[in-house]
Amino acid sequence: MTEPVVYATTPSTHRTMGLSIHYAPCIAATATNASGGTGDLSDLVESYQHQHSANNGFDTAQIVIKGQWKWIENWWFEGLARDIQVFNPDLNTVWRGFVNSVSLSVGPLSAARGPLTDVATYAFTVYTRILDDTVNPPIVGSQTVTTAATDPDSIARYGQWEKVLSGGTVIKDTAERYRDTHIAENHNPPSSELLNFGASTEVQLTIDCLGYWAWLQAYTYSDATAGTRTISTKLQDILTSDPNGIFSTNYAHIETNSYLASREESDYPSALTVIQAETAIGDIYDNRFTFGIWEDQVARYREVSTLKTQYEHFLTDDKMRVATFGGGTEVPYWNVRADEWLFIADFLEGQAPDTVNRRDDDRFIFIERVNYTMPDGLSINGMRIGNLAQFLAKQGLGGTA
Repeated sequence: MTEPVVYATTPSTHRTMGLSIHYAPCIAATATNASGGTGDLSDLVESYQHQHSANNGFDTAQIVIKGQWKWIENWWFEGLARDIQVFNPDLNTVWRGFVNSVSLSVGPLSAARGPLTDVATYAFTVYTRILDDTVNPPIVGSQTVTTAATDPDSIARYGQWEKVLSGGTVIKDTAERYRDTHIAENHNPPSSELLNFGASTEVQLTIDCLGYWAWLQAYTYSDATAGTRTISTKLQDILTSDPNGIFSTNYAHIETNSYLASREESDYPSALTVIQAETAIGDIYDNRFTFGIWEDQVARYREVSTLKTQYEHFLTDDKMRVATFGGGTEVPYWNVRADEWLFIADFLEGQAPDTVNRRDDDRFIFIERVNYTMPDGLSINGMRIGNLAQFLAKQGLGGTA
């Protein structure tokens, strides 16, 4: 489908900064009838912000644009699941993900469509089957599952989004009707509308995006094989089992972690749940690892303590610049990433930086989260890195990655 061309009267702030936002159809291999159209949103951008996080990679983004009504209507119907890629002036990727929801306002009407992650295009019910309900109490069997129900048309448009339903103790027919009803009511994205006759607004579209890590919620991961698997290998197994073909098969950025985790996975957890649990464990020495999805949907799994320091900042710098560590080359705000170390160079002056044991040197920040807001808003959240969370995760005591 070719979309109408929309011309802006003046270049947007986003465009004058040299940033560009491109969109394309959904990249899932299962989305064989994904909404068409490719283009550049840069000249229409009213506001833009993105977030990176150490444990997701490209995390979230929000784009607010203004344009002609027919064009915004097209995004309402066709925008969900589209690929969104943001480039810097050097045409390197600043952020990449997909459209999870859209919302529009025109006159008194405010409407929202999505999130895509709530869609069910493939579902089955886990339940305990009642074998005989003519006696009291009824005779029940062991836990079982229904066959999967699918909506091929919805899969072809949005990709396969798997939902596992908890059916309780019921007869087979009830479990299957629950599955079928859930698919029937959730095969399309939810939508809502509000009319507020006291409002009068310009035509505006807000595009809320998630990074491709969120597609790890789109499928479950099971393995009936007994024994153990190194965490590094198990992560690759999980990525390879993706039915949508979202994730790269380039595993060069999955660092070796020889800690042995249980290979067996049951109870139908999402791929994301399993990855988060394995990442939380760390290695044999309780060192922390992070896992995120970055450029070209490549997974990055690495040990925090071995990473080189990437950035430095001087508190006395009136321009509030972020620079490369030791080199002083300014890093544009939109290029600053989470899952890296930053050194505050003029904090606690008079001491040499402890680059060997950075977690005990308060001048070093491990960046957990970066929030960039166009044109010059940047916030960096960091925390002290330790071993306790990994130790607790190994004991099943609720440690987090």
